[in-house]
Amino acid sequence: MKNVVNVSILLAMMNIAMNGCGTVAQGGMQGGSARMTTTMLEIGVNYNLKIGTDRLSTYRIVTHRDGSLTLSLESFAEYTYFALYNENGTSLKPTNVDIITGRPDAAYNPFTGIYGHSAFNSGDIQQGCLWNPTVEKFKGSFTFKLDAGTYYFRIIRSQTGLSTVNLSISLK
Repeated sequence: MKNVVNVSILLAMMNIAMNGCGTVAQGGMQGGSARMTTTMLEIGVNYNLKIGTDRLSTYRIVTHRDGSLTLSLESFAEYTYFALYNENGTSLKPTNVDIITGRPDAAYNPFTGIYGHSAFNSGDIQQGCLWNPTVEKFKGSFTFKLDAGTYYFRIIRSQTGLSTVNLSISLK
């Protein structure tokens, strides 16, 4: 089952140079505003998300039991950044990353001195996904060990490439 979600959230894009560093540590989701403007994502469903380039898109995921949550992501943008947060706004680090095509990426912005995408708060743990330029896509999965609760998935993409991000969510 495919669900189409169109989301747009404000962000001033910055010119970012790429280097291949992977996960980037940066700050926390500010305030509770994201909790009021989210779209619910269900576990066990495949999504076809349309992600804007000028805003962070925020989604809510609820787990009813402890387990390993896997986010399988296929992006057709040159780079895609995402972060997963708990209810307290703390960004989480995956326990496992499996990349099929493309590579992990961290952007360094020489103007701000910040690694990762400037749309995220300082200190957020971000997952950078750089496409394979031959096939123009990134495909991989990110697993997080979680307790039952509510989590927030925030994502943004580059201007180069398509807005489509295929996402499937599983809990084991």
